Amino acid sequence: MRILLVSGSMPPMRCGVGDYTAALASALAHDGDNHVAVLTSRSADRHPGLSYEVLPCIERWDLREATTIWRVFRQWKPDVVHFQYPTQGYDDRLLASLIPLLAWMAGATSIRTWHEAFSGRQSVTFLLQSIAPGPRIVVRPNFRALMWRWLRPMLGPRATMIAGASSIPLSSLNRSERHERRNSCAGSADRLVVFFGFLLPAKGVEQLFEIAEPARDTLVIAGEADADPDYAAKIKALAASDIWSDRSRLAGFLPASDTADLLAIADVVVLPFVTGGGSWNSSISAALLQGTPVVTTSRERHGLDDTGQVYFAEPNNIADIKYGMTIVKRREPDDARDTLLNGEWARIRDDHLNVYRGASNPRARDMA
Repeated sequence: MRILLVSGSMPPMRCGVGDYTAALASALAHDGDNHVAVLTSRSADRHPGLSYEVLPCIERWDLREATTIWRVFRQWKPDVVHFQYPTQGYDDRLLASLIPLLAWMAGATSIRTWHEAFSGRQSVTFLLQSIAPGPRIVVRPNFRALMWRWLRPMLGPRATMIAGASSIPLSSLNRSERHERRNSCAGSADRLVVFFGFLLPAKGVEQLFEIAEPARDTLVIAGEADADPDYAAKIKALAASDIWSDRSRLAGFLPASDTADLLAIADVVVLPFVTGGGSWNSSISAALLQGTPVVTTSRERHGLDDTGQVYFAEPNNIADIKYGMTIVKRREPDDARDTLLNGEWARIRDDHLNVYRGASNPRARDMA
């Protein structure tokens, strides 16, 4: 099968959906029956050792690039064109929402994965992305409930849920190296508390300065700040305050391997999402892969999970999050966890191939 993924971002561009797309492309290409390529922005790397093609053709995702995209569709002749939304690279430009229709006009099955739900003000964007026939994929079980209710019918009655997995690798640090690196980073603090992800209001990053305790904690925040400069400035001001200037560090964006090492040395990872997260969140998977416990928020569940490694607190409940930090348990990582990660991506690959094959029949495509 000829599979063309489309993503506005790919490594080394700073985008979680871009990292997801790279991992998905690798998993799909692992099946020797597939020929896989990714159409993306010119800022992406084209590594010769990759198992899939990278087509970094797009300078800006505006209408002037429509002929370039059409040419790729006609020359590469994909059976399936699979779009990932949203990505940083699209920069909210109109063409990114219209290209599923271009793919369908070129004779390919047009498939969309949405990683984030849509609000009312984004209704035109979602409607344009939904025009072309073809399957819809979402990555979280409560996706429909998170959408603006007038848009839910456009999602279709049979949107497929395919949960994601971490694109962060297993840290290569051994136990002694983790201990040494942790003590160096935490100093005299009892706990090394870590957050990683984009610095955005929905992530609740400012709450970390109430959740962590400067008398006993060192707080490290690793994440991209360019997405919302005003909010990032607020976080920087909190980190520079008198009580936190010696006990917090803004690490900025880190490569995947460095992120893995930071998660591996943390005593606890705290993800205080304002509207709640869930076990589907790949950030949780990334921390658990290293054996590091996680405290996050959820509107669907509360308390410890079955492993004792994840505590789900009520969103915006500082006391509840603090309590969770005291009861989650660490587990030592081992090589088997890397096998588990590969197993997760094998599951994701197979789930996608089932969607692709089911849509290859024109009648099934029209009914999707």
